[in-house]
Amino acid sequence: MLRMLFPIYSIHPNPWQPRATEDTEHIEALAASILADGLLQEPVGRLCDASGEPKSVREVMTRINDPREIFEKLGWNVQLAFGHSRLAAYWLLHKRSDNGEWVELYICEQDGSNFEALWQLRTGSAEFNKNLVIRAMRLGLQYRAGYGIFRGEERIDDGTEAGIFTALGLKLVSPAERR
Repeated sequence: MLRMLFPIYSIHPNPWQPRATEDTEHIEALAASILADGLLQEPVGRLCDASGEPKSVREVMTRINDPREIFEKLGWNVQLAFGHSRLAAYWLLHKRSDNGEWVELYICEQDGSNFEALWQLRTGSAEFNKNLVIRAMRLGLQYRAGYGIFRGEERIDDGTEAGIFTALGLKLVSPAERR
């Protein structure tokens, strides 16, 4: 994962985030905590082009001079895997003061690493994900949330979201159906 700064306007929520609303009091408290103590866990996302297709940060950085070009000229954005409450708190702080418009977060590369596992984890309901863990256990496997499917220390999925389901003997379930 790469740790980078991104303009706040370029960060978009995960379209399959199971939580539909944010608790205003929670966001207020989180914003106060960020002001007092800083951010303890950065959000995680992926870089997407204007059509929503995931892109490699490393690849695009070799073709541009200024990182702002990704967002201002190309119209790309960052799609969160998780950290929606933290992003809402950043927006609140941004609106209240001149707290800067850049947010630090981790970007996962589209290289078969952990992003697909993180994405799968964060687009399913708690019940859905619990059922995946149970299925893995019944198959003698481990579903390590955010890391993939393992037999012992060997990762057996192929690093894709579909590979996680295949390793569990399941057909891919779309994020909208992960309830």
